[in-house]
Amino acid sequence: NAGFAEIVIGRSVFSLEKDSNGKLKILDRFEGALMHGINGQGPISCVANLVGDPKQEIVAGTTVYRMATPPAGAKKRADCTGSETGEAKTWCDGQLVVVWDGQAVNGTTALPSGNREGFCAIADVLGADQTKAPGPQNALDGVAEVIVVSNGRLLVLNGQTGKLALNLDAAAGNNGGPPNVDDFDGDGFPEVGTAFGAAYVVFDLQATA
Repeated sequence: NAGFAEIVIGRSVFSLEKDSNGKLKILDRFEGALMHGINGQGPISCVANLVGDPKQEIVAGTTVYRMATPPAGAKKRADCTGSETGEAKTWCDGQLVVVWDGQAVNGTTALPSGNREGFCAIADVLGADQTKAPGPQNALDGVAEVIVVSNGRLLVLNGQTGKLALNLDAAAGNNGGPPNVDDFDGDGFPEVGTAFGAAYVVFDLQATA
């Protein structure tokens, strides 16, 4: 929340500064150690405030990262002295902090290795009770979920905790494109659409009549 905007590509964050001629250049790189946000192609990452603190998080596949807190007074990694510990050392080492990782939260059975990567979107698509379909009796709660298209499946995870709410098979080929979230059928609740190898699929998350 200070200085120039950063460039985020997958699990990499590039900070910027101006050179002596006033032109922008790369200052530092920070990188996560888990998922990249790839799905046959990519990476594609998403940036949003998911956990309610003043900072934004980075979604790459089924991993959510954040920037570490720098040492007091440090504006760039070259300001580090080498004596830092804890999160300050993480920042000086150019590492991102894992907020949550979907497989660590849900286990390998619910979220196997083949579905840890994927393309993301961030939107409120579920009600307050995430064990039930959204609808008039379970209205959207204004809290965004993490939506991931991963190797032929649609995953919806709680944005704050990483708990897996939905894991749906598109039955339309592998991989899949970025998720598009909108009210496709005009019922007042969002659906999720994306292109797979064999078809464009729209997932209706509401209960059938």
